[in-house]
Amino acid sequence: MSDLAILLGGLSTRRLYDWKRHVETKDEIEIPRDTLERISLLLGIHKALTLITPDGHEDEAYAMFQRPLDLFGLQGRSVRDFLLEDGSIGAMYFVRRSLDGMRA
Repeated sequence: MSDLAILLGGLSTRRLYDWKRHVETKDEIEIPRDTLERISLLLGIHKALTLITPDGHEDEAYAMFQRPLDLFGLQGRSVRDFLLEDGSIGAMYFVRRSLDGMRA
């Protein structure tokens, strides 16, 4: 949960657990715009990774997120590590666009 908190903009893990509890009880939550943008980018990165994997091997997308890659400037880091180290929305856009470019 701590990695997710970082990827969502440095949220506290307590806030994430609070949100999860509210969702499970079907309570309304208010998510900041910056966090919504990060969620959207992470979903886009997941979709792009899924689309560049062979049909029937979508689980490979998760492995690609975790595995060190020599793609588009990651310099042997995994997408996950790159995003956790940088932490910026700009890094998320960079990864998203780079992965989208691999499909073109």
